[in-house]
Formats: sequence, C-alpha cells, structure tokens
Amino acid sequence: MNDAAEDLKFRAQMAQAAAPYVHGKPGDEKKGKKEETQERANAIGRRFGAMGPPTLKAVS
Repeated sequence: MNDAAEDLKFRAQMAQAAAPYVHGKPGDEKKGKKEETQERANAIGRRFGAMGPPTLKAVS
C-alpha cells in the first residue's frame, strides 16, 4: 500500500483491505445506558464531592 513501485490499482486495493484494521467504525464509540448514567453520576459526584480538611492557621 505504501510502496511507490507497485501498481496504483494494487495499492488502492491494499489500502481498502487495511482500512477496517486502521480506522474504527463510528458505532464502536457509542456507549450504553449504564455507561452514560455512570459518567453523569461521576460528573455530579466531582461537583458536590466531599471537601478536604480545613487548613489550620495560628492567630496571635
């Protein structure tokens, strides 16, 4: 496919044959309901999560 010495038609066939292994399908990235719900819960949890301990300062 990347060999410039080969016939252009043959190189195009090799690129077409290799495409599924190089590029994923658009539907492969879609998440299910459980994953979407978990992501939303994680986002809310980060926003309203527990605060760290207070810093103590000496006042004179």
